[in-house]
Amino acid sequence: MGFIQEAFLLNALAAALISGALCAFLGVYVHLKRIIFIGIALSEVAALGIAAGLYVGVWPEASASVLTVLVALLFWWPGRGGLLSREAVLGLVYCVAAALAIILLAVNPMAEAHGVDLVSGNLLYTMGSDIILLSLLAIGTLALHLLLFPRFLFVSFDPQTARTLGLEERMVEFLMYLTLGLCIAVSMKTTGILFVFSSMLIPPMVGLVLCRRVWAVFVVAVVVAEAAGFLGLWASFAWDLPTGPAIVCVEGVLFLLATVARALRQA
Repeated sequence: MGFIQEAFLLNALAAALISGALCAFLGVYVHLKRIIFIGIALSEVAALGIAAGLYVGVWPEASASVLTVLVALLFWWPGRGGLLSREAVLGLVYCVAAALAIILLAVNPMAEAHGVDLVSGNLLYTMGSDIILLSLLAIGTLALHLLLFPRFLFVSFDPQTARTLGLEERMVEFLMYLTLGLCIAVSMKTTGILFVFSSMLIPPMVGLVLCRRVWAVFVVAVVVAEAAGFLGLWASFAWDLPTGPAIVCVEGVLFLLATVARALRQA
């Protein structure tokens, strides 16, 4: 296909496929643990980290990674709890992070142009260094999760039983939140909030609609993310559409088709 003959489009496709696969894979755990809105909250925290990096003149990926991982680990910290629900805290983090990001972008004329990119992303400006960083993160994350897959799964499904059986539930959760924070922070710079959150949300939903076995949910989620990345980028090229939102719309169409397929199968 003609659109993948251009170097910058190949970079965009690689970023969409790698980020999409990472977010979709980790998104299954997010669904299993019923912490859906942690994705959007951490995405906004990563946006704040990027805005802060641009404001003070440091590497945005570094500032976003540090801030996002710290906030992710705060959600993991055993001492959390009390009268406030997790959803309320996530809403608070999202609102404050979004407000601070907007303020930092507004007071920094050099960074104000990045405001739209933080939301919808700008895959077409993906650099080779972005691909290398995403690839290293993907290899490390997937290797860790495949190595400890049964433990991650058990802790996501039934943390109380995992703790009773001595499966080091807190350490496994720590690694889960750590990789989640890093994935969101690194993906955010290239793909934007919308892409990151939707890739954590929609492809796993397709897997949960179509599959009964958990391992199959992971496989379908990653396949859907890859298909949406390719088709969305093609649609963006063919009809001159914003790349990130086009990919998200394709994910929505795939979810609709999966829902229809399940209804027909059960009829």
